[in-house]
Amino acid sequence: MLQKGETSGTVIQRPFERTIGLERAFNEAWSLLMKATVIVLGIYGVKGVGKTTLLSQIKNKFLSLTNDSYLVFWVAMSRPLNLEKLQEDIWNQTGFCSEQWKCKSFVERRDDIYNVLSKKKFVLFVDDVQETFDFARVGIPLQRMPNGSKITFTSPSKSLCQRMSAHEVIEMRHLLLEESLEFFGKIGEEKIVGTIIPLAELLAQKCCGLPLALVIAARSMSCKRNPLDWYHALDFINKLESAEILKRSPNGDIDVPSVLTFCYHSLVSYSARSCFLYCALFPENFKILKDDLIDYWICEDLLDEHDGKDSIRKLGYEIINILVNAYLLEEENQYVKMHSLVRGMALQIANKGEKERKHFLVEVSAQLIDVPRPWFWKRAQRISLMENSIWNLSEVPQCPDLLTLLLSYNRLTTVGGDFFLFMSALKVLDLSNSDIEELPLSISKLVSLQYLNLSHTSIEQLPYELNMLSKLKYLNLEHIDLLRVIPRQVISSLSSLQILRMFRCGFSLVEEEDNILSDSNIHLDELKHLKHLNVLSITITLASALENLRSSNRLTSCTKALSLECLWGSKSLNISLLADMQHLDTLEIHRIDHLEELNVDFVMDRTETQHSCSLHESGILMKRCFNSLQEVNVGKCLRLRELTWLILAPNLAVLRVTACEEMEEIIGIGQLGRTLHAGESLIPFAKLKVLVLEDLPKLKSIYCNALAFPSINKFKVLRCPLLKKLPLNSSSARGSSVVILGEEHWWKDVEWVDNATKTAFLPRFVRLPC
Repeated sequence: MLQKGETSGTVIQRPFERTIGLERAFNEAWSLLMKATVIVLGIYGVKGVGKTTLLSQIKNKFLSLTNDSYLVFWVAMSRPLNLEKLQEDIWNQTGFCSEQWKCKSFVERRDDIYNVLSKKKFVLFVDDVQETFDFARVGIPLQRMPNGSKITFTSPSKSLCQRMSAHEVIEMRHLLLEESLEFFGKIGEEKIVGTIIPLAELLAQKCCGLPLALVIAARSMSCKRNPLDWYHALDFINKLESAEILKRSPNGDIDVPSVLTFCYHSLVSYSARSCFLYCALFPENFKILKDDLIDYWICEDLLDEHDGKDSIRKLGYEIINILVNAYLLEEENQYVKMHSLVRGMALQIANKGEKERKHFLVEVSAQLIDVPRPWFWKRAQRISLMENSIWNLSEVPQCPDLLTLLLSYNRLTTVGGDFFLFMSALKVLDLSNSDIEELPLSISKLVSLQYLNLSHTSIEQLPYELNMLSKLKYLNLEHIDLLRVIPRQVISSLSSLQILRMFRCGFSLVEEEDNILSDSNIHLDELKHLKHLNVLSITITLASALENLRSSNRLTSCTKALSLECLWGSKSLNISLLADMQHLDTLEIHRIDHLEELNVDFVMDRTETQHSCSLHESGILMKRCFNSLQEVNVGKCLRLRELTWLILAPNLAVLRVTACEEMEEIIGIGQLGRTLHAGESLIPFAKLKVLVLEDLPKLKSIYCNALAFPSINKFKVLRCPLLKKLPLNSSSARGSSVVILGEEHWWKDVEWVDNATKTAFLPRFVRLPC
C-alpha cells in the first residue's frame, strides 16, 4: 500500500506537473478502468513520452476517492525480470514484511500475497514492464480478484501489453507540434516573446514530442532572454546530431534526444555535471537517499570542501536542488532516482572519454555470476556491478585509476586475499548487502579510501589492518549481526573519520581485552579520539556506557541513531538521559530482560513552569522533549509495562513494540502525572505514520482517549489478544489512507466507541495470515 511520506524541506518539489496532452489519455484510461469488464489495463509508448506520469495521476485519483477504500500498491519493475524482488516490493507495502518472510520460499511468498489480495479490494500499479510474466505466479489473484480491483501497468509496446493479458490498452503518443510548443512555453519561468518565439519553436521540435525532453529543455532555457543564447543552443544540438554522437534504436529513432545532452552541458558547474553523471552508476528505478548520495559525492571529492563539513553538505543539497529543478533527477520524498532516458544519456556522456567525462563500467542488474574479466577494469574510473549474483572475487584486477567500486546487493561470500593490491586510487568501496564473511588483508593497500560500506554483511571480525585507512571519512558497519570482534586501536586510528555507523553492529558476550565490542565503555573511549566525527550511530550494551556517552558533549551532539541492547542487570532506565541528544532520530531498546520501567526525571526550577499551562506554551518544557526522535523500536523487553515517556516525542513517526510479555499499555494514564508536570498537556502521536504492535499478550490499551492520528497510514496489531479498544473515533485518521492490519478473530472482537467509528474503519481492515 502506498505510504504517504513527508517531503524533506531541504530539497524543493518539482515546480511543474504535466497536463498538456495528458487529459485525453487520462480520461480514456479512467473510463476504461471504471468498466467492470476491464481488470487489467496496459499503457504503452516510448521512453519519456509520459507513461509513468499518467500512471501516477491514475494512482492519485484512486487515493482521492473518499467513498471507497482501496489498497494501493505501486511497484517499479527491475531489469532483467526478478519476480522475487517483485514479490518483496508488493509485500513490503502490505506493512508486515520481515526478515523471516524474506527467507520463505517463492511458493510460500506467493501464497501469502494471494491470501491478502484475494480478500481486499486493491489497485496495483506496475511501472516499466519490459518482459512478460504471469501475475498469478507471484501471488496476484488474477482469476479471483475482489470486486473492483484493478491492475494497471506501463510497457514499451502494444504486443507486450497483450501478452500480459491486458483487457484494454492505451497508447501514449508523442505530443503534436502545437502541443509541444504550448507545453514548452508553460514550463519556462517567463513568457516567451518577440524574436525568441521562432527559436523556441525550433528547439521544441528537437525534443521529438517527448514531454520529458521538453520539460528538461524548457527548464534549461527558462532564464535565457538573449536570442544569442538560443542560437547557441540550437547550433550545439545541430552539431551533436550531425556528428551522430547519439545511439539509435533498431527502428532508427534516436534513443536519447540531443537536446538532453545539451541540457547536461548547460549545468553551470563542473561539480553539478560530475555529481549528475555519478547517479548513472545506480540501477534503473533505484531510489537512493539524498544523504547517502551526498556521502558518495563527498568521499569521491566531487564537492569542494574548503568551507567545512556543514557547507559541503549544504552544497550537496544545492546540487540536488539544481538537478531536480532541471528534471535530471526525480524526487520522491527523501529519495531521488534517475529516469531511464536520462540515465542512458548520462552513461553515453560518461563513456566518451573527454576531459570531464569519466569512463564508467556499469553492469547492474545483469544476472552476472562472475565479474567481467580484469582487463575490462583497467581503464575504468568508476565500476558498478550492483544487484547481481556475483559470489566470488578471486582474480587480481589492475586498475590504477579506479575511484569508485560498487558491489552491493550481490551474493558475494569471498574476496581474494590480493584483490585490492592494485587499487591505490580507490576512494569509494561499497560491499553492503552481501554475504561476505571476512575482509582480505590487502584492504590495507587502499590508501586513498574515503568511503567503506560493509552494512548488512556476514563479517565476523574486522582486520587490524583496517587501521591503515587514514583517509577514511565514512565507515558503515550497521546491521552486521555476526560481527563479534573489532580490535582496539582500529577505529581510533581512523583519524579522518566523519561518519561512523554502528547501529546494531553486533557485540561480544565474552570479555576480551583487545576487543572493543566486549565493553561499550572501551568502545566509547575509542570514539573520543575521532576529532572530526559529526555523525554517529551506535549500539550500547552497558548502563554505565550510556552515562559515558552522555558525558561527552561531542558524541552526544552527533548521535543520530542509538540501540540499547541487553544493558545487563538494569531494572530501571532514566530515559531522560537521551534528551540532550538533539539530533537523535532513531532509538531501539532491545533484549533488556530485567528492564521494568523507563523513567523520565527532569530537574526543573519551579519558576520555569508556574506560568505554563501546556507543553506547547512552554519554551523551557519544549527543550526537554525528544523533538528530533522519529522512530522508536522496543522489542523483547520481557518485564517492561508501559512507554508513557513517548508522550514527550512530539515528532515520532514510527513506533514498533514487539515481544514484550508484560506490556499492558503504551501511554499509561496512571503514569502521565509522573511524566508531565502539573498543568501540562500534550496529545501523543500527532505525527505518527506507522504503529506496529506484535506479540504483546497483556496489552490492553494504547491510549485512554481517541486520537486524531492525522498522519497515520499503517496500523498493525498481531497477537495482542487483550487489546479490545482502539484510540479511534469517527474523526480519527480523517483524510489519511490508513490501513489496519491484523488477525480476523481479533478484529471481530474490537469494541468500537460507536457505530460511526465502526463504519469508518471496517473498510480499512486487511486480514493478516496467522
